[in-house]
Amino acid sequence: MSGKYTVKMGFNLYNIYKNCRNTAYEIYYDPHKNNEELKTPNSYRPILFFGECCSNASTLGHVDVAVVGKNNEVVLACEVEESDAAPKKIIGDVMSIILSDQISINEKYYYYNANLVFILGINRKPDSDKEKKTEHIRKELTRINKKIGKRETDLILVFGDGAQELTKNVEEKIIYELNLSKSHQ
Repeated sequence: MSGKYTVKMGFNLYNIYKNCRNTAYEIYYDPHKNNEELKTPNSYRPILFFGECCSNASTLGHVDVAVVGKNNEVVLACEVEESDAAPKKIIGDVMSIILSDQISINEKYYYYNANLVFILGINRKPDSDKEKKTEHIRKELTRINKKIGKRETDLILVFGDGAQELTKNVEEKIIYELNLSKSHQ
């Protein structure tokens, strides 16, 4: 099943932050299909949209994880590509974040924090130049975002060899970024 490890990652993150006292974050994650054992009160598919909410005409896509801070602003969004993702898929994931205005989670609407962190997890393909190519795409899209973007967006790439390692690396990066941003609040 596609997204199997990503759902487990979202479930783990939800439980980590649910059990923290004084946490400033709510973790929402896409439960994907038929994962009853990994559902929580926060397992909803975060929907990216722009303009007027939430018709098919304004929906840009989805992310696997959205982290909402104490001001009801999205501080971090994450998309994980467990399977091999072509460059155009990666560009689409990033452009959806750059162009979107809000995220809808369970019919509640959240604006982005002024300094959004977007983590894109990518499954590394052995003997390929995917990492180098993806880094080049990230640099170009960051440059474009500075010209046309709606907000400052820190685009972070995380790689892994296989879906299990990838989601472990992404989970660690999300925890690091949330601890880092919490120390700057």
